[in-house]
Amino acid sequence: MQPPSHRPDQLDAAISRVRDLGPAYAPYEKRLLTLASRMAAGRFHLAVLGQFKRGKSTLLNALIGEDVLPSSVIPLTAVPTFIVHGDGRSVRVCFLDKTADRVVRAGSAGEMKQALLDYVAEDRNPRNEKRVSYVEITHPAPLLRDVVLIDTPGIGSTHRHNTEMTLNFLSRCDAALFMVSADPPITEAEVAFLREVQGTISRLFFLLNKVDYLTPEEQETAVSFLRGVLAAEIGGDVTIFPVSARTALRARQSGDEEAWRQSGLGAVLDHLVAFLVHEKQDVLREAMGRRAREVLAELQFQIELALRAREIPLEDLEEKRRLFEATIREAEERRQEITDGVEGDRRRVTAFLEAEAERLRTTATAHLVAVAAEASPDLDEKAAADALAAFIPDYFAGLLGETTAAVDRELAARLQRHRDRIDDLVETVRREAAALFALPYPDRPKGEVYVIEREPFWVSRKHWSSVLSPVAADLIERALPRGMRERRIRERLSRQIESLVLHNVENLRWATLQNIDAAFRRFREDRETDLDEAIQVTGGAIRAASERRREEIEETAEEIGRLKQALAIVTESDQTTTR
Repeated sequence: MQPPSHRPDQLDAAISRVRDLGPAYAPYEKRLLTLASRMAAGRFHLAVLGQFKRGKSTLLNALIGEDVLPSSVIPLTAVPTFIVHGDGRSVRVCFLDKTADRVVRAGSAGEMKQALLDYVAEDRNPRNEKRVSYVEITHPAPLLRDVVLIDTPGIGSTHRHNTEMTLNFLSRCDAALFMVSADPPITEAEVAFLREVQGTISRLFFLLNKVDYLTPEEQETAVSFLRGVLAAEIGGDVTIFPVSARTALRARQSGDEEAWRQSGLGAVLDHLVAFLVHEKQDVLREAMGRRAREVLAELQFQIELALRAREIPLEDLEEKRRLFEATIREAEERRQEITDGVEGDRRRVTAFLEAEAERLRTTATAHLVAVAAEASPDLDEKAAADALAAFIPDYFAGLLGETTAAVDRELAARLQRHRDRIDDLVETVRREAAALFALPYPDRPKGEVYVIEREPFWVSRKHWSSVLSPVAADLIERALPRGMRERRIRERLSRQIESLVLHNVENLRWATLQNIDAAFRRFREDRETDLDEAIQVTGGAIRAASERRREEIEETAEEIGRLKQALAIVTESDQTTTR
């Protein structure tokens, strides 16, 4: 597969030409470089989703071409594995706490598999007691030059936290392969998971695995059945790829091209390549090209403004400067109003989080008390502790997703209102300058809905406290009447459950609070940049022209000639990126 061009020649040429204009136009060069970097980093993130024992790891091994990822007859632990391109084979294990990453260099696929098993196998890392956040492996497979593959924990296994883990990081993926198999057909758990996934990830490809166990007639029946289920859930005509991951892996290992074709995985790869070339990169290229044209249009406006300011009579220029300074003073007053409003909304979103945390403390306590009571109606503290230890990680992982989603909606809605006000203020400043100098003003799009960026869930999630400390009954307690002894046990369980709830909810609250503060901090920085550019660049052009004219610094013909030359360069760059 040949990687698509991530940085079109037109954008490179525009960056070079703007750089040649000199340091005064460095902000525009920086914005174009940012766009180029986004295109250069346009690697595709593809997750593989599916229920336990559907063949996900075998499929990924077939795509890589080696038996690298371990598969097991028991569920693997909830640790996502990222497969990226590298010159050699290595395994990097990242931990939830401050433990330094562990890097293992592997000379063979077998060594890599053994290194992975120590951290992702449930029997070697039960309940993720080693506190692994995620695993990243490097491999020289050519496919990985364009695609980052993500092996997800299996859904629907005995470990519910695997499903929660998968759901919480899908928004970081560009697309996913949703794998089911013929033994049995799609289950209710998979249908429920598909409903949740639909609202998170924009593009799904469906694979029916293990078709080598079916006759042609059985395969046709299975595909037809699956298509009907998917059509009912997501609508439209759904493409399903029948594959045999096991056959594909053997074919890759033996170099059997005919077996590879018959496995069906070749058709999947062809489809993915077409998507990469004709859809994903086209969309990215179009978006970045549009942004580049907007930057060049703004630069053209600034140069035309500076040029006009040097051409008009000095008396007229002084009057226009006076009028524009009044516009700037008004803009600064409105800036302060926006600043006050943003700070007020930061307090409101924080209060919303605190209210959510208080609600969670109440509901979580009730849930945990019910779990303990159901597990041990006879007040066996060890049975209650074991039940809570199994219940808490899944429960609080789910609460994390619900709480952050609620806070994100509240935060995004409030910040978007301020984003709109900033856009209007920037437009006012620029349009006033355009009107004063009778210049056409380029349309600028409204700012995008503010996206809250945070560390991926598998990096930032907390280690949920889930262990009670059962206390053996002392001699006095054993001698108490049954009613008094049970009351003491209930009180002891209640205190410990309250302590667990407080600790876990505080973990959740603190992580979310950090995201809120970071979002508002980035918003303030972005707002200052947008408005400062509008005021300083636009106002600066007028002030500079006025001061140079008044101080009679050599300008006129030479300066006007230089600006006209710069305008010609930018106009040519804009036209080039439009083609």
